[in-house]
Amino acid sequence: MADPSYPFNGNKDEAKCLRWMLSKVKVWRDDLADEGHVSEESWEETTDFEGPGDALSDLEDVSKYCDHRIEELEDDEWKETFDVEAWLTTWDIFETVSQLMSEPVTQLDWRLDSA
Repeated sequence: MADPSYPFNGNKDEAKCLRWMLSKVKVWRDDLADEGHVSEESWEETTDFEGPGDALSDLEDVSKYCDHRIEELEDDEWKETFDVEAWLTTWDIFETVSQLMSEPVTQLDWRLDSA
């Protein structure tokens, strides 16, 4: 029976998701750094962000999580080191920024994009 707190089909599946997230983060960072890409209306509609700096800071947190977790996946105890709360927090940030960037994501989009 699958572990409901682990949303992946194994460490390779998780690694693919994390790499997909990192690729999105890179594009969004570049877009946020390009002033004028995201309209001021987007900031007003998104209560968690006061401006591009907030989103860039959150994307840095997502990037750090992904990089760290990819390293953990190389260890034999990769499953035991999975922190569901850290994952959910990271995904929520990622999802919020995706909406700001007008590229809303779902937890299964990475599988479609990776196929």
